[in-house]
Amino acid sequence: MRALLVIAAIAIVALPATAQVTCCYSWEDGATVLGTYGNVVDDTNVTGSQPGLAGDQGTWTCPGAYDGDKYLHVAESPHYGTPQVYIAWITGLVPGDLVEASYMAFDNCQTGYLGAPNQRIWAHYATDDIDTYKGSAGEGINNSGYTTGIGWEELSSSWSFGDPPGYGGETSLVIEMRLYSTPSTADPQHTDYWADYVCITAPSTACINFPAPVSPVENATWSSIKALYK
Repeated sequence: MRALLVIAAIAIVALPATAQVTCCYSWEDGATVLGTYGNVVDDTNVTGSQPGLAGDQGTWTCPGAYDGDKYLHVAESPHYGTPQVYIAWITGLVPGDLVEASYMAFDNCQTGYLGAPNQRIWAHYATDDIDTYKGSAGEGINNSGYTTGIGWEELSSSWSFGDPPGYGGETSLVIEMRLYSTPSTADPQHTDYWADYVCITAPSTACINFPAPVSPVENATWSSIKALYK
C-alpha cells in the first residue's frame, strides 16, 4: 500500500502544467474594439499622424502607429467617470489560470492633474457573453501603472483568474484600456486617445479573442454584430 501511495504521489508531481501561448494583435485588419463602457466615442481604425484634443491641456498629436501602419483611436466625450475600452477577451478560463496582457498606449502630455490625460491597463470578468459583467478583476499583479507622457509606452499586468473573486459564474477575462481625462469638467469636454500592439499570454486551453472587422451593417448593434458569427 505504501508503494502505491508513493507511485501515486510521483504521478501527480509529474503531471505536465498547461502550456501557455502568446498572441499579439496590432489593428492591421481594420477593426476597432470588442466593446466599451462609459462615454467612449469615435472608435476608429486610423493610419498616419493623428491630431486630437487633450481636454483642458489643449491639443496633442500621435505621430503614427507603433507597429505596422494601422492603430486604434478612441475618444472620451463628454468627460465623465472612467471610460473603458475592451481590447482583448480571453474565454474558457478556470480558477488559477494565469493571463498576462500588455498593449502600447500613446501619451506625450506631461502636464495636467496627476499627469492626465493618460491610460492604464485593467480587467474584468465575464461569461461566454462579453456583455455579461461578472465583477472587476482589478489592476492585476505588477501593474505597470499610468502612462507617463513619454510617447508610445507599454502598459502591462497579469491576473490569476478568480483572484480576486468575481460575482460567480465567470468564465472569461476582458482586458480594458482605461481612459483618464483632466479635469472632468474640462471645456472642451473631449479627449482623444490612441493604442496599438496588444499581446496576450494565456493557457493553451483558453481562447484569445481580439477585435475583428465586421461586414458592413448599417446601424449595427453589438447583438447584431455577434449574430453575424453564429
